[in-house]
Amino acid sequence: MAAEGTAVAGGGAVGDRLAKDSLQQSQCPDAAPNRRRGSSLSRDAERRAYQCCREYLGGAWRRVRPEELRVDPVSGGLSNLLFRCSLPDHLPSVGKEPREVLLRLYGAILQGVDSLVLESVMFAILAERSLGPQLYGVFPEGRLEQYIPVRAQPSPALTSLGISCPQPLFPFPVSALMSLTQSRPLKTCELREPVLSAEIATKMARFHGMEMPFTKEPHWLFGTMDRYLKQIQDLPPVGLPQMNLLEMYSLKDEMGNLRKLLDSTPSPVVFCHNDIQEGNILLLSEPENTDRLMLVDFEYSSYNYSSILFAITWRKSRKARPSPKRNRGNWKKICW
Repeated sequence: MAAEGTAVAGGGAVGDRLAKDSLQQSQCPDAAPNRRRGSSLSRDAERRAYQCCREYLGGAWRRVRPEELRVDPVSGGLSNLLFRCSLPDHLPSVGKEPREVLLRLYGAILQGVDSLVLESVMFAILAERSLGPQLYGVFPEGRLEQYIPVRAQPSPALTSLGISCPQPLFPFPVSALMSLTQSRPLKTCELREPVLSAEIATKMARFHGMEMPFTKEPHWLFGTMDRYLKQIQDLPPVGLPQMNLLEMYSLKDEMGNLRKLLDSTPSPVVFCHNDIQEGNILLLSEPENTDRLMLVDFEYSSYNYSSILFAITWRKSRKARPSPKRNRGNWKKICW
């Protein structure tokens, strides 16, 4: 049985996504074999989840018996195996250990060890600076993160702000997890609400102001575009009209023009999220501090031209109804 709520997976990879889901390479030590669980979860996965939680979380997790630990697969992981691990209600906490966590196990076919190292470093830094979910444990085959169930109902936090958006929720993507309750991703139309827009701008200003231990060259943008262009060029012929249309776009020339444009534009190179859209901004109905928003899904984060944020956000905002003019100045906080 899948866990309630949707997992935010892919929380911090720098560059490419990890590849296909698999559990075969996970090496957490085996636990006791006498697990009691439904047929939907393999005994091997149960053993690994039990041992990883027991070893890395401590406290009540060291006292829980294998048959008491609840392990539920979490939907949404495209490149990892995700499990929600929960303590039984009758077992009291020893200290401040979490009651439930997300266990992420990397896929067997990976882009390389370097990408995993960068991912783990970035996830830990963002967690320490309260810009991302907490990190409870990291090991060669995966990590333990905060978990958050996500609901689709209107949030009391927005109701208190007088914000009502008639548009339906967009599907929630995969990214990092938190343990707060009753949270949800923003809707597209909410990106233009003055209150939320100002909070997003402030949070992105913090993000852009960080010094991160990664290459400061903005390779991600054109590296990604180069890969996409190569994929297009490697496509098998699909018919003369389609090929003529593709050639008419002159994609290679367009990329060259874009490079020249960015070279002549005073857009600073900063640490960027690179995928700021409504699904990657969580609204916390019960925030631990004054921050009501939480950024998630850092797998594309890298140093990049700060103007990419405007391109992504404004493209999304065009789908929403116009907001009052007072909203226009908020985004100046982001880069300058």
